[in-house]
Amino acid sequence: MMLILTLITYLLTIVGAVPTTGIVIRNETSPLASDVLTFNMDPDVRPQCGYTEQVNINVKDRGDAATTSDYCNLLYLYIVNTAPNGKTSKDVDLVFTCPGTPEPIDPEGYGYRDIKLILNAPSVDAFPRDQTHTPATLHLLNLHDGADITIPVEVGYYISSNSQLIWQYILCP
Repeated sequence: MMLILTLITYLLTIVGAVPTTGIVIRNETSPLASDVLTFNMDPDVRPQCGYTEQVNINVKDRGDAATTSDYCNLLYLYIVNTAPNGKTSKDVDLVFTCPGTPEPIDPEGYGYRDIKLILNAPSVDAFPRDQTHTPATLHLLNLHDGADITIPVEVGYYISSNSQLIWQYILCP
């Protein structure tokens, strides 16, 4: 586990990144190619601001590693390389914070799993009904090995037949 943390820290140093505790704000949607790195949330999530869901994050589509951002490639390596028994997924606590809602001060209070994925995205009523993804910020925290990475992502979603917003994917360009 320490080897993986050391590798992540080394790679972050190479790209000139500094681990952060703040949320990176992103104001526009980037065009997504069909071969973008995509993580599936299982089960699908009906988001509620400030709530924590226990989900499994797995790789739905690896995408093109050459065109995927360095941060997203690090996230991919983190998910697949630290998973036990060769699995390409992780059980995580998914915490949804919306604008104006502070990130947890003590992440241990948000679920029992060591790995926290804190998604800062628009409030539920602000998701465009005529689209399938929207910009968000993902903050990965691991209480066990000290991983701390903030990445601009997009949340893939759909509107259910009874008009509820359902999150399905995390797209990482």
